Amino acid sequence: MASSLTSLDIQRGQVVSVVTLNVPSTYEIQFDVPMSGAVLNNINTRLDAHTLSILLQHSESKFVFVDHHSSSLVLKAISLFPRNTKHPQLILIDDEMVSSGSKSTSLTSHFLDHYKGILENGDPKFKWVRPKSEWNPMVLNHTSCITSCPKGVSLSHKAIFIKTIDALVDWSVPNQPVYLWTL
Repeated sequence: MASSLTSLDIQRGQVVSVVTLNVPSTYEIQFDVPMSGAVLNNINTRLDAHTLSILLQHSESKFVFVDHHSSSLVLKAISLFPRNTKHPQLILIDDEMVSSGSKSTSLTSHFLDHYKGILENGDPKFKWVRPKSEWNPMVLNHTSCITSCPKGVSLSHKAIFIKTIDALVDWSVPNQPVYLWTL
């Protein structure tokens, strides 16, 4: 997927958003986006369309991976963009729809492609894009916007590494954990 994103002209430091449920492809994307050199922006699926629109505009996302369960929400959020504002290209994650054979052409016409279709175009020999510095941004998070509009918080590769080690030490993750945490 990282090679496919770069072939779609994602550049180092551009933002790729994710509005999905906890499905396997969501977990894969957590690695794919940083490996393409882009900045990952996970967005809560429980937000309303107005808030989602603000987050997508603020992040200036180039692409948004969208679970088919959240597709109407994301389409509504994009419809709230100001006129003449470029909106991100949408990539549909539709694992259940593909397996059941029920694709809606009215829905899929709004999307650049499907996750599996883009994944199949990837180069298995792709050399992932390494950060130029450990201080380069890796993820963009947003505050919960309880008091006002959400604020963006960018974390670097180094910050993510330190947070991961801290979580392993603080939570006393055993040698063979039972739960897979993908928060």
